[in-house]
Amino acid sequence: MSKKQGVIDHSLPVRKFFLRQLSVLEPIAGRKFTFKINHTLVQKVWVQGIIAVVGKDNQQIIIDDGTAVVSVDCRFYNKLMDGNVSYLVGSQIAIVGFVSNERGLLAHMITNINGSNSETLWMLEVLDVHNLINTTP
Repeated sequence: MSKKQGVIDHSLPVRKFFLRQLSVLEPIAGRKFTFKINHTLVQKVWVQGIIAVVGKDNQQIIIDDGTAVVSVDCRFYNKLMDGNVSYLVGSQIAIVGFVSNERGLLAHMITNINGSNSETLWMLEVLDVHNLINTTP
């Protein structure tokens, strides 16, 4: 398994985070998009939140999950969708993507989850994942 800068390690699972928790990730020197929390490596994250701002041409959005606000670069995802995207302020969304060194997100997948009643379940899922991370030596 290569550890060169810019190489994505597909063996690492997607980790669920509250937006506030992204600020405590420690970057790994020489490994693009790779961070550490306690002894756990993180590359891709799954977050959920409400769209607070939609940037020009849908290239960037800002989301809020009640713990923090984070900027999301949507260009890669928009390209995957052939530009057929529309983001609406107030929509509840789930995002899978990479954390940038500026603690923003580079979206790989964006899903509208309006009306899914998932907020309570989401809180429990994130707490469960981080309970496991915090107890793993």
